[in-house]
Amino acid sequence: MKKIFKWITIISILIPTPLVLPVFYIYNSNNKSKHFSNNMTSDQTTNQLIDHLNNSIIKIKTTISKIKIKINDLLSEKEQLESRLRNFEKENEILSKNSRERLRLFQQLVLKKELLDKQIKTLQEEIEDKQKLIDKQTQEINDLKRQITTLKEIISINWNKNIKDTVWAGETFSSLLNRFNKVNGFEFELEDESLASTLIHNLHNNNNKFRVKKLGLRIEFDFGKIFPLTKTKIEKGNELVEFGWDRNRKMERIGFWVSKVPKYLPWFITDLSGVFEDNNNSNIEGLTEWDTSNVTNMSFMFWGAKSFNQPLGDKFDTSKVTDMREMFSGATSFNQSLGDKFDTSKVTDMRRMFSGARAFNQALGHKFDTSKVTDMREMFRGATSFNQSLGDKFDTSKVTDMKGMFWDARSFNQPLGDKFDTSKVTDMASMFKEAKSFNQPLGDKFDTSNVTDMNFMFYQASSFNQPLGDKFDTSKVTDMSAMFSGARAFNQALGDKFDTSKVTDMKGMFISASAFNQALGDKFDTSKVTDMSAMFSGARAFNQPLGYKFDTSKVTDMSYMFRGARAFNQPLNNWNTSNVTDMTSMFSEAESFNQDISNWNVTITEPEKVEKFNKGVHKEFTGSKLPKRIRELLGI
Repeated sequence: MKKIFKWITIISILIPTPLVLPVFYIYNSNNKSKHFSNNMTSDQTTNQLIDHLNNSIIKIKTTISKIKIKINDLLSEKEQLESRLRNFEKENEILSKNSRERLRLFQQLVLKKELLDKQIKTLQEEIEDKQKLIDKQTQEINDLKRQITTLKEIISINWNKNIKDTVWAGETFSSLLNRFNKVNGFEFELEDESLASTLIHNLHNNNNKFRVKKLGLRIEFDFGKIFPLTKTKIEKGNELVEFGWDRNRKMERIGFWVSKVPKYLPWFITDLSGVFEDNNNSNIEGLTEWDTSNVTNMSFMFWGAKSFNQPLGDKFDTSKVTDMREMFSGATSFNQSLGDKFDTSKVTDMRRMFSGARAFNQALGHKFDTSKVTDMREMFRGATSFNQSLGDKFDTSKVTDMKGMFWDARSFNQPLGDKFDTSKVTDMASMFKEAKSFNQPLGDKFDTSNVTDMNFMFYQASSFNQPLGDKFDTSKVTDMSAMFSGARAFNQALGDKFDTSKVTDMKGMFISASAFNQALGDKFDTSKVTDMSAMFSGARAFNQPLGYKFDTSKVTDMSYMFRGARAFNQPLNNWNTSNVTDMTSMFSEAESFNQDISNWNVTITEPEKVEKFNKGVHKEFTGSKLPKRIRELLGI
């Protein structure tokens, strides 16, 4: 039989991690080799290998016992045949003296001898065959034993290379077993299963062994060095010599002056929140070697690291991270690739992630998956250089907060993508505030039906002029102050779902929206609004009827309301202004306005609250067209 498991010798030299066992040949009871296909998973083949090694040894031993019994039977038969042969020879000698029967008896003896010779030859051949089988199966037993020994050696080498000296006192035996099995590809069990939930920290000093089993195979390992449950960092000059951590796996924050760290990040550290906060170095030696594949928290990691600008390294794996809140916030110099392992598929919080990262303008990468994110508040606020595609995995279907999301992302002008779903968002205040370049369609999933705050939403978004869409539902919004303020290009219909029945604040809503001249719609209900100061100030093109639901009965402030609204000239005679306390410069520079508002019930008593009320307006908008109280306060 050919040598089996030749690969083990090679594997024992190369020691792959994790161990992959490709093809096995196990002896079976039919004296044939059973071939396991290459396409089996390593877990299947390795487990079956151990099972078959033990079972095959038992079967071969049983076969040897049967062969020995058969050999004994054949030896006994041989002895009987040899005895008969000797008897025939004696008979031949006796009968040869009798000439009368010689020929007949001689012929009988010859036939008997030929038959005996054939039986002896058959016996000898069978003995040889059985002996060969014994030798073959004995060799296979030895091979299998060697394979078990080799497997033990491989597993031990893997332990020494990948596990020994990495054990943390805060992990359980079950956790250690999982790491052990992952490295080797074997499904071993704890020898003492009652230790599964026990912390390594709780071991007695005389019991620092790790014992596992698999069927008849038992192996014991030394832990080696055990990392303590908690540790205080050690810094010397600008170097972090030794990491510090707490029992919750959070790394101790390093000094802002540190520019060198150890290359090996202990695997059990899962929380890197704030570790480089306010660090003043552009490069941190050793960081690019960190394997972060076990890290779950990177919030505030580079917060305020104003000079930091180095590659993160090809081991910067974020596949387990759930929190990236303010990760690069205030990292004003950072502008490096995030790498191909920047996987955000488990992240739930991205608020202020790139806030103030003024230099950053790199691709987010094909693994920037936001499908679990719930908070994107101020995510790109102040990322003034950023203008990259959000990617095809920028899924916002779980996001509830987009307040200030693109605030002052003044270079950004990329499509939001077909997964920009805002149906769960409740806050869009300042969402595109000062996003001066942005002018992209909002998309058919831009659903605002749950939004309650839109103040400053498009403030100074001076390029934006896109339809709001048929899902721009404002029925729950309470604050629209400065919503379109400074949106100089915007001139789109507000839509039939622009419902303002719950809005209380409209101050500066269309201030300097110099191109806007669209109907407000039949749901523009202002019955709850208390502040309309500067509402249309500087809306130079606006000249639309305000509608029958434009109710001013609760408004207290109308100062600067139409200041500089040069085209506006619509009837306002039915307004209730009895609660208004300030009308300063209300129509100042509204040079086209010439409507009769004399029936207004004005209760203001302070002259300064009506100062410049009609300064710079149409020359005929004076005298009898003004409310009596206004004329009295202005001395007209």
